[in-house]
Amino acid sequence: MCEGLTIPNPFDDENLPGAAESWTVSDDGKIYVFKLRKNGRWSNGDPVTADDFVWSWQRILTASLGSQYPDMLYYLEGAQEYHTGETDDFSTVGVKALDSHTLEVKLKAPTPFFTGLLSHYSTWPVHKETVLKYGSIDDRNGEWTRPGNFVCNGAFNLKSWELNNKIVVEQNPMYWDASTVQLNEIHYYPVSNVMTEDRMFRAGQLHVTSTLPSQKCPVYIEEGNPDLRIDPYMGTYFYRLNTTNPYLNDVRVRKALAYSIDRKL
Repeated sequence: MCEGLTIPNPFDDENLPGAAESWTVSDDGKIYVFKLRKNGRWSNGDPVTADDFVWSWQRILTASLGSQYPDMLYYLEGAQEYHTGETDDFSTVGVKALDSHTLEVKLKAPTPFFTGLLSHYSTWPVHKETVLKYGSIDDRNGEWTRPGNFVCNGAFNLKSWELNNKIVVEQNPMYWDASTVQLNEIHYYPVSNVMTEDRMFRAGQLHVTSTLPSQKCPVYIEEGNPDLRIDPYMGTYFYRLNTTNPYLNDVRVRKALAYSIDRKL
């Protein structure tokens, strides 16, 4: 429902323009200047501006918000210091609006993957006036997130939210690229059991699922199931072990556990 400066590219690893139509990078790789789309609009008709991103990033770096991923912005000058309370002056953070549709970002060091980070939801903008209408900068789940109140800048807007039952989003006519959006609505169902979700998909109750029982993968691959799509995914997983436990304190036990992990799932 919200769109960042860039959006993921379904065909390669170079992100595409999102709320920003273009950007330039300084020769030293530390200064990015983003040009926002002049036809970018919030779902209530307000223009999407550079100040919207500045305020939204300040919000993410506000410690009392308890954001899950404030460190996604730690690549910016002064961002970590602001988030950890070393300074309360947000002007020291490397982001500012040069004008209503130009955003300047200063990084601590060259970060070649920075534009890739900008499609992550922690960097998406929120509508300042709406957030503050119903609460404060560190309000996580207040009335501003509810149907009828929520204001967004993405391809879809929140239509309804039935707790533990269903979320419905509908096409946002104010979206800058609304003419290319093919769906009128999307219904999201919370399913806690992976086997149940798999059965719902195979029964036609779901059109898309990204959750698949790991034991079913080899079967679907062998059968050449036409509904199965496998995309490369880069991730790192690890287990924390309590080495004060007398069993886990034995390196041989830890090695045995490591050897037991199927690394070819």
